[in-house]
Amino acid sequence: MMDFYGDNVRWWIGIVVNVLDPLQLGRAQVRIFGIHSRDNLKIPTGSLPWATVLQPNIGGTSGIGFTPQLIPGSQVFGIFLDGKSSQAPCVIGAMPKIEIPSEQQLASAQWRAGAQGQEANTSGRSVENIANLPVLGTNQERITQAYDFFRNQGYTKEQAAAIVGNLMVESRFDGQELNINAVAYHDQGHNKHARGLAQWGPGRRTIYEQWSGKSWNQATFEDQLNFVVHELNNPDAESGNLNVNANKNLKAANTVDQAAYVFDSQYERSSGAHLNRRIDESYRVLQIVGDAA
Repeated sequence: MMDFYGDNVRWWIGIVVNVLDPLQLGRAQVRIFGIHSRDNLKIPTGSLPWATVLQPNIGGTSGIGFTPQLIPGSQVFGIFLDGKSSQAPCVIGAMPKIEIPSEQQLASAQWRAGAQGQEANTSGRSVENIANLPVLGTNQERITQAYDFFRNQGYTKEQAAAIVGNLMVESRFDGQELNINAVAYHDQGHNKHARGLAQWGPGRRTIYEQWSGKSWNQATFEDQLNFVVHELNNPDAESGNLNVNANKNLKAANTVDQAAYVFDSQYERSSGAHLNRRIDESYRVLQIVGDAA
């Protein structure tokens, strides 16, 4: 009982990753430094506990107040309400932070080259030396359609190829690339599946439904492409400014390698385990569409 009186307070610092509280109580899921791995494959976002968020109240005991406006990416300070058990986190407030490269970025040769303004292709890939790689399925028409779509949105050929190459890896399903029905079961936690071209989790699919005015099951290929662009240009309650910042860095990328890395790490926010495959597919896109020059 002493744990609840503050004699054994355990404090922590973490990063908010989700604020779409299913109970609409203003709670947030926080990835706590030193406790929760940054690798989503080890601890999916859906497995993180919901943290109570302290909030100012302007109505005394009347119940009048307002919901905290934390966004994903916020750095927060908190305590565990259950002391040593550490299963009931509570956010006390947000903390300012300086954005710095992650460990994965610092370990990446192509990120370091891009950060230094270099345009070196550190992977050694080119359209020519992957020319003999087989194209899975018969979806070249859809690949071309997606590439043309992103080119028409103002992306360079390298950036458009990187987006489509990433989506090809994300949505390869039933022997076909860019399959809008692709699903990864339990990818976001128990019974929380990732779906569609970009393997959106439940929270981001909710944002899609709010934006489009239609259910996820009605989403077409064109709808999903447009939603990628929407996310890249608009902050939301699920991702905060993460996708918008990803778009800024994507548009600054000058090579296929850099663009594929940015889209993977900052928009898809994967573990990075299949980065080489994503880069290969991005070059393959240029080969398919005949825009390799």
